[in-house]
Amino acid sequence: MQGYKSSDLVFGFNFGRPKEGSGIALWAVYLVWIGVVLLMYPLCKWYGNYKTAHPEKKWLRYL
Repeated sequence: MQGYKSSDLVFGFNFGRPKEGSGIALWAVYLVWIGVVLLMYPLCKWYGNYKTAHPEKKWLRYL
């Protein structure tokens, strides 16, 4: 998906990744992680309040 051919991949300790130039920098991974947390927090907060407000729906405890 990153535009490499199978001949570019080095298998062994490298787990089939190209030698250089793949993936994103660690700071970008942290930015993505913070973004996901910020996007998911309101949804999770709403869902927690919904579960608390509807104790009669026993199946919600499995989600």
